[in-house]
Parts: sequence; structure tokens; C-alpha cells
Amino acid sequence: MVEFIYKLYPTRAQSIQLNKDIDICCDFYNYFIDIVTNNDTLKTKNDMISLVPQSKKDNPEFKKIYHTVLYAILFVLEGIIYSTDIAKVKHYDKKEYNSMYYYKKGFEIKENSIDFTKIGNIKSDFIPPTNRVINGVQISRTDDGYTAQIILKGGRSYRKKIPAVFEYKYDVYVSEYKSDKLKQLFKMCGKFYNIGLYKLRKSKKNPQYKFIIQKAKYLYPELKKVSYNVLYNILKDIYENLELKRIDENDFNTIYYDDEFEIQANNLICLGNMKPIRTDIMNLSKNEKVFRIKLEMVDKEFFATLYTKKKK
Repeated sequence: MVEFIYKLYPTRAQSIQLNKDIDICCDFYNYFIDIVTNNDTLKTKNDMISLVPQSKKDNPEFKKIYHTVLYAILFVLEGIIYSTDIAKVKHYDKKEYNSMYYYKKGFEIKENSIDFTKIGNIKSDFIPPTNRVINGVQISRTDDGYTAQIILKGGRSYRKKIPAVFEYKYDVYVSEYKSDKLKQLFKMCGKFYNIGLYKLRKSKKNPQYKFIIQKAKYLYPELKKVSYNVLYNILKDIYENLELKRIDENDFNTIYYDDEFEIQANNLICLGNMKPIRTDIMNLSKNEKVFRIKLEMVDKEFFATLYTKKKK
């Protein structure tokens, strides 16, 4: 087996769902620990898989998890049964249980994202194409967010083909005037988020992002001050999960620039049509290229995260 780990960048709604799904997987694991402990005849994964339909009746939450993820948990239990005294195995606390594994099915790996069944398309670091067989993808919950561990069959040389992707987070230092401008920017994006959510729910198939943006700018002229790329990324995030809910405009706190940005001298970043903002000292190598910038507002403070990869 060959394994590679990539950073995942879920939306707020996807982060909430991932957190809930991993907790449900923990409940599923503990559910079958109880069953196996009280039934000596259950020794193989196939024996336990036959009980999955009943488990879903007992706990409807299990239906929210893709079936191969549940089966992967049972594969782990099978190994525990053969290697350990099952009576000594303890329940997992939800704080300790931190992963879910898509075994062979239920995922599609793209260049900058992974599409998971029942979760949706989640942005990731750049993932190079491969012809090798993929055994599965494990989603892990970490202190810094979420990662995807792609597990392949064989392939010693594959690691050398993966271009490094780096993430740098910097404090942003702005005057009170610029701070007010940035808060207005996030508020306008929050307004557009609610508009986009309404429009995309009405046109679930073949959404016309450009038309939605043009219409919103016509109805709300203040949106003309917001970069087209920022509004486009907001619509993309919404379309990946149309079950998102409306939010208070003042609670919107994250925007992405995939272009329309410039890294200037003296640690200045120019985003869209805004005046340059100052950050911490940026230790970027000459061999690195910035391909995405995330701007966040957390407790009235601002942060810029730069995503880079090595130049070809």
C-alpha cells in the first residue's frame, strides 16, 4: 500500500456535516462492539454486515453514512476479534474517534477536490492524476481541520510526481478605516450568499453563475465593489451543498480569491479592487507560486492564508 495525505478545505456546512458523520461512525462502532461482545457467533465481517439493516432501524442516523464507510468499520472490528479478547475492548469516546474510511467506492478524485457520496465535493490541495488502483480514501479530523488520506496499491515512484503544496497563514494589519471597509466587504458577501442560496435552489440543474452575479449587481449596486471571482467562489461553495441555511449577513467571515490578487513588495497583498493590505513577513520561496488566497475575519481580526505550489 502507498498512502498520501492532502489537506481538505470544506465549506462551513461541510465541516459541520463531517464532524457529525464521524460522530455517527463512532456510535456505529460502539453499537457493534456491544453486539459482538454479547454474541460469540459473530466473528466475520460478513456476519456483522448482515446485521447492518437492523442497526439502521435501531438508529436511523446510520442511514446518513455511505454503506462502504460502515463496512470499513466492520472490517476493523473483524481484525480486533481475531487479535484481541473482545471483552476487553472499550467503547470509543467521540473526542477520540476521528476518522471515516471510504472503501473502494463512494468517492471521485479530481484535480483540486474530492467528491464524496452523501457529503459532496470538498476542495483539497492539488492531487495529481494516477493510473494506479485506489483502495480508498480516509477522512480524518485533526486540530487544524480535515485531511484526506488516499490509499493506493503499490507504486514506489508515485510520490516523486506529487508537487508540494504549502499553506501560509498571516495576520493582516489594517487601519480602523480599512477595517471598516473589510467588514463592509464581508457583509456584502453575506448578502450575496443569501441571494445565491435562493437562486441556486430554484435552478438546481445547470446554474448560470454569471447571470446570477450580473442580476445581483443590478439589484444591489453595492455588490459591484466585490470581485467577480469572490462572488463566483461563493456560488460554487453553495452549489456543492444546497442544504445550507440562510445566515446573518454579519456572520459571513471567509472569502476566496483564485485570481485577481497581487503579492507586492513590503509584505503587501492587493485583493481585487481593494487598496493593498499589510501582513506579517512573508517567507515565500522564489520557486513557489501563489494560486489561492483566503481572507478571514475572526473576532474582528483579519487573517490571510496563501496557498502555494512549486513552479514547474
